[in-house]
Amino acid sequence: MLTKFEFKSNRVKGVAFHPTRPWVLSSLHNGMIHLLDYQMGTVIDQFDEHDGPVRGVDFHLQQPLFVSGGDDYKIKVWNHKQRRCLFTLQGHLDYIRTVEFHKVHPWIVSASDDQTIRIWNWQSRKCISVLTGHNHYVMCASFHPTDDLVVSASLDQTVRVWDTSGLRKKTVRGAPGTSGGPGGMGGAGGAGRNGGGADMFGSSDAVVKYVLEGHDRGVNWASFHPTLPLVVSGADDRVIKLWRMNETKAWEVDTLRGHKNNVSSVLFHPRMEVIVSNSEDKSIRVWDISKRTTIKTFERAADRFWILAAHPTRNLLAAGHDGGMLVFKLERERPAFAVTSSRLYYVKERYLRMYEYRQNRDVPIVSLRRSNSGGTMLGTSPWGKFTELQLIWWGGWLLFWGGFVFLCAFVLVYVCVGRTLLKTNTQPLFLFLIFFPSVYANLYRHATQLFKPIRDQSINLVQSRWWLL
Repeated sequence: MLTKFEFKSNRVKGVAFHPTRPWVLSSLHNGMIHLLDYQMGTVIDQFDEHDGPVRGVDFHLQQPLFVSGGDDYKIKVWNHKQRRCLFTLQGHLDYIRTVEFHKVHPWIVSASDDQTIRIWNWQSRKCISVLTGHNHYVMCASFHPTDDLVVSASLDQTVRVWDTSGLRKKTVRGAPGTSGGPGGMGGAGGAGRNGGGADMFGSSDAVVKYVLEGHDRGVNWASFHPTLPLVVSGADDRVIKLWRMNETKAWEVDTLRGHKNNVSSVLFHPRMEVIVSNSEDKSIRVWDISKRTTIKTFERAADRFWILAAHPTRNLLAAGHDGGMLVFKLERERPAFAVTSSRLYYVKERYLRMYEYRQNRDVPIVSLRRSNSGGTMLGTSPWGKFTELQLIWWGGWLLFWGGFVFLCAFVLVYVCVGRTLLKTNTQPLFLFLIFFPSVYANLYRHATQLFKPIRDQSINLVQSRWWLL
């Protein structure tokens, strides 16, 4: 894990990335909201109008807005340019756990301990639907990235997927399937049966599509996959479950075990085929989706993790814990590389490749494999446990010391022969002094040209070795 930014504060219960700027929101258990620049490592602003812990925050995708929800039963919409709260949405009867903007429609979804999920129109500042069905605290709710779906997780041990296509057809102007604009009565799912907005007992504009049962204790988090029909959930039974959906049903695919305490948050990485989770066991785990195994585990000494968020476009994650929050990457994006006068050596897709500038040629040199210790190594050679890189390394040293010994021998012969010829005759001494160094110079030049590729390869591969470790 490559930590890019760490901020110490009170317990962090909510985090959210800005879609374009290097900003992250953190909502604290003491009621504060911090707007942070994770590139500069500074606090841009802070907001403190909530009474009690703030558990959910989210940026709007296009407008200079963010939303927050807290234990004061209030949802507040803020303008971070004007540095003030624009308005407050009221209707929940208990703590608000999460809030989120819709990516297209002017909607906010909120989950609450009053056992309901509410969808709000932040432009009209009204609640347009109440989703009822859970019989315990609703710990989270979020929109699907592209479809008319909402997923929710509750301490009643279930995950529910809700169909909001009827609500869209009823309330969104120009939505396909409507028969008269925003007030049309042709929506699916009973869109016209409820008349106006939401009532206390919920509307039929958003209906339950699937109820996912399988956890043994309360479910703390559930998330959609950004592109595939998958849902992942984490619960107090310390396991993570993977679910698959189609048009008619949803079913459990697999169970991931490894956490030693309640799973607080879990999500699909938006750019990698992995699942990332954190837990009250003070660890963050990375899981391979296809193999269903743990790839990496990152642990803290004393801080329990509570929340996890992924940047929508960059390879960044944020996690909130008891002592603050951190922004990190799972792996380095810049490949290992080394540059010579005419060549570039770099690692791509488990191959060490060489690019020649003059010939504009890119060729693989050797395949890489992952060692048992976790580092990346070159393929093994017939010399037993020595890798090809180690052989090139030692070959380079042998060439260096061999040349040094050869030079010492030349100097010794030069001096001894010169002294002997000096005692006998001056003409052979003159010829020896003139021609013998030129012979040595020619031999050295040819040897240098012969061993130059090996020398360059050894130097650059050894430099790449340090990057790969």
